[in-house]
Order: sequence, then structure tokens, then C-alpha cells
Amino acid sequence: MSKSLEKEYRKMASSDLPDLWNRISDALPEKKPVRRPSFKLAGPIAAAVCAAILIPALIGLGRKGNAGGAAYYTAEAITDGQEYRSSKSAQSAAAVTEDAAMEEAAMEEAAMEEASMEEAVTETAVEDAAEARAEAESMAATVYYDVHLDNPVPVEGEENWYTALVLEARDGALEAGSTILLYLDPAGDGAEEIRTGLAETEIKASLQEIKEDTGSLYYQILSCEKWEADE
Repeated sequence: MSKSLEKEYRKMASSDLPDLWNRISDALPEKKPVRRPSFKLAGPIAAAVCAAILIPALIGLGRKGNAGGAAYYTAEAITDGQEYRSSKSAQSAAAVTEDAAMEEAAMEEAAMEEASMEEAVTETAVEDAAEARAEAESMAATVYYDVHLDNPVPVEGEENWYTALVLEARDGALEAGSTILLYLDPAGDGAEEIRTGLAETEIKASLQEIKEDTGSLYYQILSCEKWEADE
């Protein structure tokens, strides 16, 4: 019994259902057509988006690469500059060392030349001393003692110069009867006394023979005194 009622109810419900959907459909607003997206522009849009993302990234990478290259070249330039300065410093040090060596060599050469000059001067002084000693010995060998002279006569216009006649010379060192030229050194010892003695008629003198390079000969008066006849 209940099953028949259930069938009737379902039949009634199913028969009334279309009218219900119609009423609901009429009450709904009018449907507008929905435009589906077109995939024709999807490719270009995606490409543009990728380009917008990739290009700045690539530019950034390029800048980083350029910065790295610039840093590399800058570091290389600094290294080259340091090497150049080191090379120049080494060259300057070498030049200074060479100049110092040349200056030292020049100083040594100058010292050697000075020593050689001093040695030459010493040798010359020794030679001069030897010559002077030989000359003194030679002059000493020509000293005549106790020469008897006639009245010495002053040479006109020549102070301290005289001529005299040799009357006698000891051991015959001077030829008797010869006239000789006498010189009186005004700075010699006892020059005034010698001069006074020359005023006498006859004198006894010690004479030193002087030979000049010109070949002239004279006798320097070393001492004199009055000739005494009883001698």
C-alpha cells in the first residue's frame, strides 16, 4: 500500500518538475555569451615577457663582465706600472752605483797622481840637495887662503866690486902678477872690517873662486887683513 503511494508521488513530482525549471529559467537574467581567450597572441606575449626579463639580466651580466675586464686591465696596468717603476729604480740604483765607482776610481787615481807628484818632488829635492852639496864641496875646494894682494881698487859704478893684483899666493894656487875680480858680500860676516882692510895698500885675504854658467870668473872675499911685511 505504501509502495503505491510512493509511486504516485514520484509520478506527480516528475510531471510537475518541468514547469518548475521553466519558471526558474524565466526568472533568471538573460545569459550573455562568454568570450573564450584566444591563444593566437600567447606566443608573442610570452616572448615579450621573456625578453623583458632576460634583456636586463643579460645587460647586468654584461656590465659585470665589463667591470671584471676593466678591473683586470686596471690591475694589469698597475702591475706594469709597478714593474716599470721597479725597473727604473733598479736602473737608477745601478747608475748611482756606477757613478760612485767612477768617483772612487777618480779619487784613487788623483791620490796616486798626488803621491807620484810628492815622490817626484821628494826626488827633485834630494837631487837639488845633492847638487847643492856637490857645488858647495866644489866651491869649498876652490878657497884660497893668505893671498897677498896689492891695493884693491873699487870698480866704478859697481858697489862692493873690486879689482886687485895678485902679488903672491900660497902654494901657487893663483898666478902672481894676475889681476882678479873681487866681490864683497855686504851681508857677510865682518863685511865692514873687510871693507876697512881693503883701504890698506896691501892685504892678505881668503878668497873663494866663483865660476858662473856664463864662463865668467870672480873671487868672493871671505876675510882679509892688513899685510904685514915681516910675514
